[in-house]
This record gives sequence, C-alpha cells and structure tokens, in this order.
Amino acid sequence: MLWRIPGFEQQMLSGIYPEPDSGLKNDINGRNGGMMSTKSLMMILISLVTAFVIVVGGFIVVYKFFPGFIGIDRKSNQERTMTSKSKSKKNVPNITISKTEFDELIRESVRNKILVSENKQLLNNQKNLADSLSKKNELLSTGKTSYPKMLDSIAKIHGIYAKLRDSLQKVTLLYKQVLSDIDRITKTSQEKEKLLLGQLDSIKNKNLSDFAKIYDNSEPKDVAKILEKIDSKDASKILKLMSKKKAGKVLEAISTERAAEIMRQGSQR
Repeated sequence: MLWRIPGFEQQMLSGIYPEPDSGLKNDINGRNGGMMSTKSLMMILISLVTAFVIVVGGFIVVYKFFPGFIGIDRKSNQERTMTSKSKSKKNVPNITISKTEFDELIRESVRNKILVSENKQLLNNQKNLADSLSKKNELLSTGKTSYPKMLDSIAKIHGIYAKLRDSLQKVTLLYKQVLSDIDRITKTSQEKEKLLLGQLDSIKNKNLSDFAKIYDNSEPKDVAKILEKIDSKDASKILKLMSKKKAGKVLEAISTERAAEIMRQGSQR
C-alpha cells in the first residue's frame, strides 16, 4: 500500500515550477487544505478497519493452531468431552443373549404381529357381522309389516281364481250344450234333408212317369230329340217307364253315343 504524505507533492512541484504570486498561492493553499483534511479522515478509517481485520484474523489463527499462547488448553477440553462421552456410554448396561434367545425374541415378535393382524381381522368381521345382522333385522321388520298385505293379496288372488274357475265351468257347460244342440240340429237337418230328397225323388219320379206316359203317345223321333237334351239319368228313367216297344224305337232314333250313355246310367240304378 502507498501512503500519501500531505504537502509532499506541493514541495516537489514548488521545486520544479516557479512559485506563483501571493494571492493566487493563498487561494490554492486553502483549497488544498480542505481536500487534504477529507483524505486524511478516509485514510484513518481505512487504517482502523484494516487493523481490526488483522487483529481478528490473527486471534482466530492463534486460537485454532496455537491456543497455548492465549492460555487455552484444547486437549484438556477434548479429553473432558471424551471422558463425559465415555461415562455416558459406561452408564448403558451391556446385554448379551444367545442365538436361541434371539430367535425366540424374533418368533415372539412375529407372533405378536400375527396376533395384532388377526385381532384387526376379527374386529372387521365382527363389524361386518353386526352390519349384516342389522340389515336382516330391517328386512324382518319390513317383512312383518308387509306379510299381512301379502296374505290379503293371496286371498284376493284365490277369490279371483275361484271366480275364473266357476266361469270356466259355466263356459264348459255352455260349450257342451252348444255341441249337443249342434248335433241335434245336424241330425234334424239330415233327416229333413233325406225327407226332402225323398219327396223330391217321389215328385221327380211322378213327373218322369207322367212324361213317360206322354212320350208313349208321341213319335219316337220327337222323343229322341228331347231325351238327347236332358240328363242321362232322367232319360234312362223315362225310358224304363215307357213301354219296351216304344222305348226301343226311341233308342234307335237316338245317336249311338248318347244311347250308350243312357244305357250305362240305367244299369247303375
């Protein structure tokens, strides 16, 4: 560090340059005096701070590496600390156990953990059981209130079933009666139909007999023309009711195919 000496620069400059006049010299000296006082204060402060840092640093170095110079015995402090630690360690009793005892302790610890786990499981099961019992009790209480209603509903259903069964029996009786009526009506209609058919046949036969009598007195050719136009069965019946001689002449006047058809129908009777 460079130290500035007040007035030294001025002395050096006075030796090199000529000295100015007295008025100007006084002005310059007044200004330089104010500047020099401020710089002096700054230098003093810096010197004090530097000295304080050096003292503190030296004290730390001496305390750390040479504590004997300031009357401090670090070894005795360390020994006292180690002694207190060793005493505290000595106060703890040493316990020695065998491998069998250690295994037994491990097994006992595992058993305790298993027992704790099983106890928790049992508590959970007990809680679940209590919940299920409460739910079943609720269901039972609900069933007690709904059971009479269910019985009433069943009784109503039985009543409806009995009514339906009676209605079904009535319908079955009516159905049987209708079937018997249908059978009776069918038989009656068949008998009436037979009677009507018999009456029609008798009327038809009477008419055919009347026509046969008329045709017996007619020309065979005219009768043949008529018989060719009517039904073969009716023609065969008329020919049977006519005299054989006249019927033969009529057949001779009819065409061969028509005569064969009339004869075939007459043979089926």
